[in-house]
Amino acid sequence: EIMNFPKLKLKIDWWLVVPIIFLITIGTLSIYSVNQNNPEIANYWWKHLITGAVGVTILILLSQWNYKNLLSCHWFIYFATNLLLLTVLLFGVTELGAQRGINLAGFYVQPSEFAKISLTITIASLLHNKITPSAINLVTICLVAIPTWLLVLAQPDLGTTIVMVVITMGMLYWAGHPLSWLLLLCSSLISAI
Repeated sequence: EIMNFPKLKLKIDWWLVVPIIFLITIGTLSIYSVNQNNPEIANYWWKHLITGAVGVTILILLSQWNYKNLLSCHWFIYFATNLLLLTVLLFGVTELGAQRGINLAGFYVQPSEFAKISLTITIASLLHNKITPSAINLVTICLVAIPTWLLVLAQPDLGTTIVMVVITMGMLYWAGHPLSWLLLLCSSLISAI
């Protein structure tokens, strides 16, 4: 008897996936050509290719999932990411004077990159269904965002911290908070830096 497996119907946005595969291929060929004469780093192209393939696979799988499901688990994502950021400060790999990553199974992982996504999900969830912006909403968002900003800034990673501040301010602006409030908030943040 022949078993019939259900067909997996993937909706793939080829305009998104093909350029990514093209860039991974160009990057892999560039790394391969540069590292041919150095036997110590000759296999970096292979690691790049595997990482790219895993990334594209994760991209395709995540694109099939309804992102609105993240709204219900945003606190778990937020606290897990902040715990990873704290782990970096305690047990992270120090390179070039900064402690920004963790070595997991031979791969260098930077939780601050996940923090950008985590913070975006958390703020989006908090702003979800808020019809009228208020000072309480603004304070709540800042109280949620500031611990993540400080954990990334402590690594030290000022660039990523600034990106997260800009993401937060952009989300607050598009949620309808007055520009004057955001400028006032940004002026105090800039003077603190």
